[in-house]
Amino acid sequence: MKPILLGLALLSATFLSAQTRNEQYYVKAAPFKMQVPVQPKFPARCWSIRSYGAVADGHTLNTDAFRKAIAACVKGGGGKVMVPAGLWLTGPIELKSGVNLVVERGAIVQFTPDRTQYPVEQLPGSTSWQVRPPVFAYKAVNVAITGEGIMDGAGESWRPVKKDKVTASQWRALSSSGVISTDGKVWWPSKEALDGEAYLKTLKDKPVLTAQDYAPARDFLRPHMVQLSNCTNILVEGVTIRNSPKFVFYPTASSQLTMRNVTIFNEEWAQNGDGIDISACKNVLIYKCTVSAGDDGICMKSSSSGKLPAPRLENVVVAGCTVYRGHGGFVIGSNTDGGMNNIFVTDCNFIGTDIGIRVKSNSGRGGLVHNVFIRNIYMSDIKSEAVLFDTYYEDVTAGKDAKDVKTTAQDKVPDFRDIRISNVYCRGAATAVSITGLPYAPVQKITFDSFLVSADKAYNARDAKDIVFRNAAVLLPDGTRQDLAKAAAFAEIDPFKGLAMRPHSSINSAELARQYAAHTSLWNKALDFLRTQKLAELAPGKYPLAGDSVYVSVTYGPEKALDSTKWEAHRRYIDLQYIIEGQEKMGVAALSGATETVAYNEAKDVANYAAEGRFYVADPTQFFIFFPRDAHRPNIRVVDGNVRKLVVKIMAAP
Repeated sequence: MKPILLGLALLSATFLSAQTRNEQYYVKAAPFKMQVPVQPKFPARCWSIRSYGAVADGHTLNTDAFRKAIAACVKGGGGKVMVPAGLWLTGPIELKSGVNLVVERGAIVQFTPDRTQYPVEQLPGSTSWQVRPPVFAYKAVNVAITGEGIMDGAGESWRPVKKDKVTASQWRALSSSGVISTDGKVWWPSKEALDGEAYLKTLKDKPVLTAQDYAPARDFLRPHMVQLSNCTNILVEGVTIRNSPKFVFYPTASSQLTMRNVTIFNEEWAQNGDGIDISACKNVLIYKCTVSAGDDGICMKSSSSGKLPAPRLENVVVAGCTVYRGHGGFVIGSNTDGGMNNIFVTDCNFIGTDIGIRVKSNSGRGGLVHNVFIRNIYMSDIKSEAVLFDTYYEDVTAGKDAKDVKTTAQDKVPDFRDIRISNVYCRGAATAVSITGLPYAPVQKITFDSFLVSADKAYNARDAKDIVFRNAAVLLPDGTRQDLAKAAAFAEIDPFKGLAMRPHSSINSAELARQYAAHTSLWNKALDFLRTQKLAELAPGKYPLAGDSVYVSVTYGPEKALDSTKWEAHRRYIDLQYIIEGQEKMGVAALSGATETVAYNEAKDVANYAAEGRFYVADPTQFFIFFPRDAHRPNIRVVDGNVRKLVVKIMAAP
């Protein structure tokens, strides 16, 4: 009887605990002092858009009916503007103080795809020219969007689409309209959208600019869908907001914001299609929201202002949310120059995002980001890093490559510090943790506590310090459990310091740390050889460094066609392969996913495999390292001519 009672007691306690995890619970649980955001209150009075001539046929433009209903609501002392079930075509909607726009279940507010209905203007509080958003408000107090209906921003009529983001059939369908860039890589909705960036450059020398000057670039200057600027006491609850021209939900310089049970959706290929972007706001609660995005899922931004002190973003709680798709699940940046303080993210799920937790910025738009607490995060099927800190982020627009966008600024430097990540679990990622700081501004004081990720690679870091791992590990594809504390300690040592070449990103850093710790003297002999020898003058042959425990082999000659090479792996030795002169294509694959085709030859220390991997071009700027758990396919010709290559053989630890 006692076990039954104990079980019931535990079940009851768990149920009560789950029940008490409401908004008040999460705000109180934040590791900083914060009040529950003030929520707007509205009189019971209602104004229906039908009463002002709105027609729910999906073809009649109802912009004026929305405007009149909102004006009547304001004049009447505030209340609810009702959007009943139906298909309501409209242009931009401006929300006002005291207005709760209620989109009822069964209602679809369909913003018109006619881009001429969205004026180019200087919105209140801004000196820049932009396209009027489908939903916007400025300095509104007590304002809300509620209900269980849908708001659709007709984003497909605005957004460019990259060919590599869609299927062949989708690309064919797109190609029947709009314009395709000269390189064939990007579809644009119009010729004006395609030429918009170039046209804007012609305006730079014009002293006085008007809306008429900017009108030809309207199709390029896409609006955010819901933009609330300098507003106070905001509630967004229950609605679905989807298919945005750019960011879906974008409050700026606002305070006392509550988002509750909101669904945000953009297509996977939506260019700049962020889900929720909180920009320079204070006292914010995002609770039980669901996001699928074409770019970042739930994102914090903060741009500086000459008039307002930092931090401009402060006291934010994100709780109980799910991100199904996006460039990042929870994201900070890239604009951080306004500063950020006191962010608490908890009890969230990220499924299928490119990156799980993403902190990004660069010189020119960076600032202090600190006191960030991320806990109880559960992730699966993350395409790249489970956790990423990146201070070299580049915002690459449609039609550009990363190599075209380079930052040279030395001001507004990213400063990421005092961030605690705990109780984070991820099933499937390419890399568990990647940290890249700046030489003059390292990422620092980051703590990982109770952290477990299954990933292809464990850890890489550059210009990072005071990175602490407690009870943190990575499960590699072959089942090996790598201790992240040891991997971080190895990164702090940086045995490659002083080398003219750098390690390739494909190297398993955790296994490298383990092997280096086991055979430090052998590795140091190999690396000292690379530092001290004039490698370009080495003749082909064998160079013993410690008998058969570590030696160097130099070759010079032509490479092979792909079909003449094989996947291979070694058991006794680790290969450090470096191209001294020329280029070589190198295949890299996990041995756990390979199938042996030629049995292991102990005398030659090699077995051959059939494998699926990635190929890289090796050159004198970098070296590759292959462990017994790695398959590799070397010696593939890139161009005709001889290649001078060096292979260091280092005895592997068991």
